[in-house]
Amino acid sequence: MQAIVLEQFGSVDHLTLQWVADPRPGPGEVLLRVRACGVCYHDVINRRGSLPRTTVPAILGHEVAGEIIEIGRGVGGWAIGDRAATLQRMSCGACSACDSGRTSLCKRDNRFFGEELQGGYAGLMVAPTGGIGRVPDGMAWAAAATVCCTAGTAVHVVRTRGRVQRGETVLVTGASGGVGLQVVQLARLDGAG
Repeated sequence: MQAIVLEQFGSVDHLTLQWVADPRPGPGEVLLRVRACGVCYHDVINRRGSLPRTTVPAILGHEVAGEIIEIGRGVGGWAIGDRAATLQRMSCGACSACDSGRTSLCKRDNRFFGEELQGGYAGLMVAPTGGIGRVPDGMAWAAAATVCCTAGTAVHVVRTRGRVQRGETVLVTGASGGVGLQVVQLARLDGAG
């Protein structure tokens, strides 16, 4: 398959189009045919070498949507042809952080697509089923790829951390970016001024 591979940290010139071996799903994993992959500023930070969990060569990209084309052993609830998008990172689902709804703070399994897990700058990508969610029929691939990162971050900021209540006034700095625009929309839905 073709993939954009980060050969070494630094400039964008270190991202090169290459032929690499097709990945295969292991137990608890699916193989996605990548239909869309967003480019988040997290990817820029990662490319520069500022995220210590990434080793090169690497395939970046955590905002991914695609269709399942192969299923690994022990996978239930998913079928070939299902539409899925990544949830950025894994979580164990059983620790105190996960039980309290703070899955991004999981200490047992906090692998991240494009860091410890190969990302979506490729034609195919393996994903543990704990790191994907369903994409509704009719949703555009590009929207499905980016919604978890942008909307998920906005939900966390407005509802979990900010606890915005109806009638409150909210100042959103950086409201011209993807996350900022999502925060504005979500705060309005929650009744903030």
